[in-house]
Amino acid sequence: MEREEAVIGAFVTREEPTRPMREEAAAAGFYVPELYPDRKCPRLQILTVEELLAGKEIQYPRVAPPATYKRAKRQQKGPKQDQGRLVTGGRPMSADDRKFQQQLARRKERVRGLKLSALEAGRLPGPREVKP
Repeated sequence: MEREEAVIGAFVTREEPTRPMREEAAAAGFYVPELYPDRKCPRLQILTVEELLAGKEIQYPRVAPPATYKRAKRQQKGPKQDQGRLVTGGRPMSADDRKFQQQLARRKERVRGLKLSALEAGRLPGPREVKP
């Protein structure tokens, strides 16, 4: 536990723990969280596989401290930014880029409309139909 800088450790064994094992675990003492001094737990716990399969769990404080990280400053939304920069590699979109994006959107709509009309006419299988 010292090497890993852990405050609580668990040892899982197939056999019942021996007396020296229990003494060693008892000698490790208890972990008492700073913020919750009433929730002390054994620092070293020995559990058998049988106990784990029966539902026994490791004892540890299951309540996190109120703030475990720094809270980021809240920012106000600014003016709407141009999402096109993702497409153009970071540079502002030119008039040609905008024209291309509009043409692409129209083509997608046209293809979507063709698929729907073909589906309605029975020329395409529906979402659950599979042709043999």
